[in-house]
Amino acid sequence: MHVLLELDSLTAGIDALPRGEMKRALFLVLSAMLTKVSKQPGDTTGRKAPRRLSGGFAIRFFVKKTEELVKRLANYQKLVIDPRVEVKVGPGDARHLERVRAGSVALIVASPPYPGVYDYHAHHSTRLRWLELESERFERFEIGSRRGARGKTFEMAVATWRRELGAALVEMARVISPKGAAAVIIADSVLAGRPLRADLLTADLATAAGLTVAARASQKRPHFHLPTQAAFRGSPRREHVLLLRRA
Repeated sequence: MHVLLELDSLTAGIDALPRGEMKRALFLVLSAMLTKVSKQPGDTTGRKAPRRLSGGFAIRFFVKKTEELVKRLANYQKLVIDPRVEVKVGPGDARHLERVRAGSVALIVASPPYPGVYDYHAHHSTRLRWLELESERFERFEIGSRRGARGKTFEMAVATWRRELGAALVEMARVISPKGAAAVIIADSVLAGRPLRADLLTADLATAAGLTVAARASQKRPHFHLPTQAAFRGSPRREHVLLLRRA
């Protein structure tokens, strides 16, 4: 109960600030600490575990993390060559980049959801609730979710993923400049008990979208999900980086 009261006090205090960078930064700190003061062991698990926190811990932790953020922002500011460069950050759907002009992007760095691995909406449900962010559209339009692949055959799950990632790659091809590039980080996963080799599928979808694979690199990665470990018994799970350019 005392943790809830402390979080409620922090939220009310931040909410009372005038709209601006300070308010956004403090909400960022609050977002980062919510899982750490909850009964959830980590972002990627839905299970609960007992946790004992002393009175005032949440507020002290918030102060500590705010001080860390201030130092990092100050160090970053020293590295910025021209602080007048305008930076725009906002939510959007990778399949519909209406705000981005065609041929205007020099570099895209993207790590699409690994199909059938996580349910990001569930992982962020606490943050969405405390920060009063819209959750319905997040849940409805999330791509590659585990729940979306549950109960489907391998072919059906792959078809869904081809449709979702394919649409994002089409938009990347539209907005990349003639000399631009997209670096896409994605890993192998398991759908309906069978391994999905993400680099092969992504390369195929990129070609269909009008992109070409200029370079690629892969690295072996452990697979921690016990029920599906057998899928990678013959060949290890890998994480890949594909560098894409306009064909």
